[in-house]
Amino acid sequence: MFAGSKVGLGVKVAGITQDFTDGTTTNTGRGLDVAISQNGFFRLVDSNGSVFYSRNGQFKLDENRNLVNMQGLQLTGYPATGTPPTIQQGANPTNISIPNTLMAAKTTTTASMQINLNSSDPLPTVTPFSASNADSYNKKGSVTVFDSQGNAHDMSVYFVKTGDNNWQVYTQDSSDPNSIAKTATTLEFNANGTLVDGAMANNIATGAINGAEPATFSLSFLNSMQQNTGANNIVATTQKRLQTGRSGELSNQ
Repeated sequence: MFAGSKVGLGVKVAGITQDFTDGTTTNTGRGLDVAISQNGFFRLVDSNGSVFYSRNGQFKLDENRNLVNMQGLQLTGYPATGTPPTIQQGANPTNISIPNTLMAAKTTTTASMQINLNSSDPLPTVTPFSASNADSYNKKGSVTVFDSQGNAHDMSVYFVKTGDNNWQVYTQDSSDPNSIAKTATTLEFNANGTLVDGAMANNIATGAINGAEPATFSLSFLNSMQQNTGANNIVATTQKRLQTGRSGELSNQ
């Protein structure tokens, strides 16, 4: 406002335009933050049952473990019933809550490890292979798997070069003091360094710890390569599993 300006000068809304174009989606690190892609709104209600709609997906748990936004409005959605649960579209929306109950663990059934092995590596100076002697193998890696009670097993994976284009793989459950290393598979590469045999190691058994039965899983080495890299390098390890936990313990992964 400048000196001499007439009363009533200011700004006003010329118009409102809806824009449902997706913006940039980023990981906030909060397991209860969600985003809507394209059209749609979150349906919210207040304590009086009044309905509100919002595109803001920042939510938290209230004292009753209902999902609410930062203003305390409760998020609603269609109920899911049956086994497995089926969303009842067309039913009356209900408050969405996260019960504070334990989810049962699921045994790891598959895991994978992608590795680049050095073709110029010499054969180990010590034979036969021994997990306790680093001179008897060329590379050691690990992958974590879970048994039926949710116990974590750190499975050590050893790579032993046995000849040109051939590597013996051993596994051992480092979480079980009574575990011994066992042969898992033999990796065979062609002249181009492409893995042609031994990509899947089946029936790898964990030890028995904390009263749980040993778990058995398959370990894939698909997309592993052998090159003159100068070093043996594990690119990535993954596994499919569900550890025991409370359903309210959510994370972005």
